[in-house]
Amino acid sequence: LQRSLADSFELENALKEHVDSGEIKFTEITKMSEVWDWMETSFLESVTPDTNWYNGDEMEDQGYMHYYNKQCGGFSLVQHRVIPQSSNRVTPSFQPLYPIVYFDLDQPSSTSKLIGGIDRGDSQKAFGPPHDPTKYRWRKDSAGEFKGGGFMVRFPMDRKKARYVIAEMKEDRFVDKATRSLMLIVTIFNANLKNFAVVEFVVNLDAAGRVQPRMSISSVRVDNTVSFSDGVRVLLEIVLLSIMLIHTTYEIKAAHGLDLRHTYTSGTLLTWGDRRFSISALFFTL
Repeated sequence: LQRSLADSFELENALKEHVDSGEIKFTEITKMSEVWDWMETSFLESVTPDTNWYNGDEMEDQGYMHYYNKQCGGFSLVQHRVIPQSSNRVTPSFQPLYPIVYFDLDQPSSTSKLIGGIDRGDSQKAFGPPHDPTKYRWRKDSAGEFKGGGFMVRFPMDRKKARYVIAEMKEDRFVDKATRSLMLIVTIFNANLKNFAVVEFVVNLDAAGRVQPRMSISSVRVDNTVSFSDGVRVLLEIVLLSIMLIHTTYEIKAAHGLDLRHTYTSGTLLTWGDRRFSISALFFTL
């Protein structure tokens, strides 16, 4: 459980204000061209570590985002793609006019099955520019953070090198009609507040052509018993849980010991003849 809500809110609000600032705000993106502009400017400026102070002096201890937040392992951009379908199976009369269709990932298609992630129709087929058509390959993630995997591009922590990677992806036309979502996850650690935080950026592209950005930030305490008050809180929770279990056990034993065929508890009529308890009575006891 999150035992320090004040620290959690402090860190999450600070990160939200920091990463959703700059010339282009992520939450205000409405076009795909704005996604690339945001990545090249506001995103890299907010998530890549600072190297210099505001007066131009080089920082002695580098690798921190927004002064106090240490990046954990860099970040990756992951794309999920849909399998293109021939429109002859859907609208054969319009096939000459509209030869290829691109469904949403959660819609059935002629080849729908669980391939890449949890969505039906998720494609694993490699793609790329004409000179290297298999440049971008599907990769499995490590802990399910990207819905099982996707077309993953790893970014260097250096801001200038990261801009080169983005420029190369734009040149390769990394996002096309088959793209259905882009995901960026940044993990940081703040020792001042003893919290890890995960910042997740998701851009969904649906079959109608809409671009829908979504950002979420969550945090978790490194150790639930850092201070004396944390230890006392854990002890009180254990005592409370023990009392609840003892009380529940007593109530169950008392109910089994009744000779009455019917009893009325929590506004629910119970029949003990077959020793069955109603769910409402059990929750009332707890």
